[in-house]
Amino acid sequence: MGRFQSVLVAAAAAIGFSSVASAADIPVKAHPITPPIAYSWTGWYVGASAGYASGQVVNGVPSFPASANIKPSGFVGTVLGGYDYQFANNIVLGARLAVPILSISDSTPSGAVTFQGKVKSAVVVAGRLGYAMGNVLPYFVGGGVWGRGEGTVIGIGTANANHTGYLLGGGVEYMFLPHWSVDANYTYISLGNSTYNFTPFGGLAVQEGFRSNNFTVGVNYRF
Repeated sequence: MGRFQSVLVAAAAAIGFSSVASAADIPVKAHPITPPIAYSWTGWYVGASAGYASGQVVNGVPSFPASANIKPSGFVGTVLGGYDYQFANNIVLGARLAVPILSISDSTPSGAVTFQGKVKSAVVVAGRLGYAMGNVLPYFVGGGVWGRGEGTVIGIGTANANHTGYLLGGGVEYMFLPHWSVDANYTYISLGNSTYNFTPFGGLAVQEGFRSNNFTVGVNYRF
């Protein structure tokens, strides 16, 4: 091999080595890492739910003894709104206003007459305490209830009365999207005794109350 050819071979080898070295120095572009979604329970929300309520009329003094057999049960829906605040330690405190949409009634015969009881409307103001585990929020709820009932003695007449009481319960809320969550809960409602005045229909005035167990599932939207 001539001297000139030797120089060409050496130059080509040097160029090739330099190209390999330069390629090795080019940084490899890393694949982007998608950060985990940061769920927050802080903020205002509105929602709606539907479920089933199983109730029981509770006698006061005086009362119609047979009315204790009245067990209003059926569909219960709710529209609600509220606000939650999530602390740094993941404790969540909140308050909500709920308006149940009720369709629960029952009747029972007693001798020649029939007694009927119905829960016509209610309003709930409650607070809740929960612990956020990412997009899952188990919680307790409790508050005040204001309701209106209707009592009927077939053949005598109908009377209405307002009740005050309380609500206790708990549930689990699951945030399946940053603004949307599904909420399943159980609540116990107790409405205290109130007077149903049948005075225009024979001078009757009785004391009745109401208790119910409620199971609902709903969807909330968070702003």
